[in-house]
Amino acid sequence: MSDYDNFKESLKSTFNEVAGKAKIFVSSAGDKAKSLSRIAKLSMDLNGEKESKKKVFIEIGKLYYETNQGNPGDFFVQLFDEIKLADEHIAEMEAELAELKASVGDPMSEPIVDPSGSFEDVVEAEEAFADAPDVTVEVEVTEEAPAEPAPEEETPPEDEAPKE
Repeated sequence: MSDYDNFKESLKSTFNEVAGKAKIFVSSAGDKAKSLSRIAKLSMDLNGEKESKKKVFIEIGKLYYETNQGNPGDFFVQLFDEIKLADEHIAEMEAELAELKASVGDPMSEPIVDPSGSFEDVVEAEEAFADAPDVTVEVEVTEEAPAEPAPEEETPPEDEAPKE
């Protein structure tokens, strides 16, 4: 009986040890999950705050530029000149774009006409098929056929018996 009691105590001890380690593991995993969740939320909040700060700096810059266009001060002269050059370049590109659009016309306002028929033919065809039901065609793609057919085996005529 002593061996049985020793075995029972050993088994109980091992079970308690495994249960304790599992409890530590689960607790550790839960803590890690909470930490990872907090890291993700903090990262998103941090990026949001940085974006807000960036927008405020842009507004400050715009206001300063608009307020001091005539007298930028020595420190900002080069930056104000860069803005003026960029504005001129933008105006040139917008003018070229408007010119190109005018020369091409608005493709969305022009009807699509088949060169082999008239616009009236297209309208008549649309009216003729207006009440036609929608048809769906399903196509099954199978393996591609070989480029050349396989040679057929020659079969002797029925009146000739095979030679043995």
